[in-house]
Amino acid sequence: MDFDEEWLKDFISKRAKETWDQTQSPYHISAIAKEVHKEGVDYRKLISPLKLRQWLIKSDLPDAKIITDPTHIARVGIIPKNEDYNFEAKEKHPENSSSKKANDKNQTDNKNRKSEEVILDLLRALSKLDDSDLNNISIPINALVKIIRS
Repeated sequence: MDFDEEWLKDFISKRAKETWDQTQSPYHISAIAKEVHKEGVDYRKLISPLKLRQWLIKSDLPDAKIITDPTHIARVGIIPKNEDYNFEAKEKHPENSSSKKANDKNQTDNKNRKSEEVILDLLRALSKLDDSDLNNISIPINALVKIIRS
């Protein structure tokens, strides 16, 4: 099998249709690299020197079209040409409560990660101090815990 740009276009168009048929949502370009790699192909060699998003915009995909989220520039998907999709409408009206719960959990996880990063940044800064300076610093554990909980 020849792995060339036409193969890649067909692969992406087929995956976009499959994804749409199963979920009524776009095939996100973030999934392409992983799925093409499973086929043993490095797509970057096929589309060089362009980035995937640039190549998709200039390419004429058979039976598919590129859509972008107007509020999140990095969110790009591919759907069948005869379909329509609105990122904003889908986000404003989640179809089920599990989507909202997953989103809430992700926000909590992100907040926790940021708090942990603050603690790590503090420790990194402290690690650069001389031993004599470190001996003069005392940080109560409850202050560190408050940072993580906040």
